[in-house]
Amino acid sequence: MLKRNLEVNPFAAVVAVERLSDLRAEAEPLLVEHWKELATYPDFPLEPDWAFYEKMEQVGITRIYTVRVKGALVGYAVFLVRKHDHYATSPAWAMNDIIWLHPDFRNWGVGTDLAAFWEKDLYAQGVSVVHIEAKIAHQALIALLVGKRGYSLISSGMEKRLD
Repeated sequence: MLKRNLEVNPFAAVVAVERLSDLRAEAEPLLVEHWKELATYPDFPLEPDWAFYEKMEQVGITRIYTVRVKGALVGYAVFLVRKHDHYATSPAWAMNDIIWLHPDFRNWGVGTDLAAFWEKDLYAQGVSVVHIEAKIAHQALIALLVGKRGYSLISSGMEKRLD
């Protein structure tokens, strides 16, 4: 497990790269909190396709970053790392699946440290571009990445429910 102790925030948080197989049971309650905060369609049940995630982990596409305080999981960022469909000869891209930090740990530098950690690690993995999709409701993440980490807003996502 790759990790480093954080010094900027008062929580002595530890950011690490972990495997889904080692943290799934611990992550499930946080996923429920994440879903309750940001679900676009709260009437759709939260049902992660664990077999998909396990397969992506087995073939080396998934990169999972965790944040722990006193050993307890308080946040995560999950990226899929692969060649981009439109740029087959370019280095790998990292595209986020989910990013979330428990509200009690926001605005203390923990999210900034998490982002700095994934950037450094993804660069070491040969990633040339990090692409992040964020819901409009996730303003804290957008403010962090655009305002403090130098990310650019490049697109607008739209969707329509058809039922």
